[in-house]
Amino acid sequence: MEIDNILKLDELNSELEFERATIIYGKLRWMVEEDSSLEPIRQHLRFLIMQHEEKHWNDELKISKEQIAESDIAEKIVSLENGFIQNRKDLIPPFLKEEVTNHIKLTLKELKNEALKRKVK
Repeated sequence: MEIDNILKLDELNSELEFERATIIYGKLRWMVEEDSSLEPIRQHLRFLIMQHEEKHWNDELKISKEQIAESDIAEKIVSLENGFIQNRKDLIPPFLKEEVTNHIKLTLKELKNEALKRKVK
């Protein structure tokens, strides 16, 4: 679910979309404090989440085992997705830092060699 497309949604069409929307809604809660332009997106998500809950989870007699299973699976998928994203965030900065450091060392070495060549002439 892309944040730019949230305002275009009329409804959440699956438990997976519902779980993703719930996670994004929670993240937007603290992001809105820094960027108030995100508030309409957060409010629209709130509307979509409440609409989905009302439509699919309001009547306990209509909730099936399959619906609960689908919800559980969606929850696990979103949890795995978030874990993957967090792991990637944790791995990329050290890798980039190492790459930048190596590039700087190489550049400095090349500059020293160039300076030495000029001195020899």
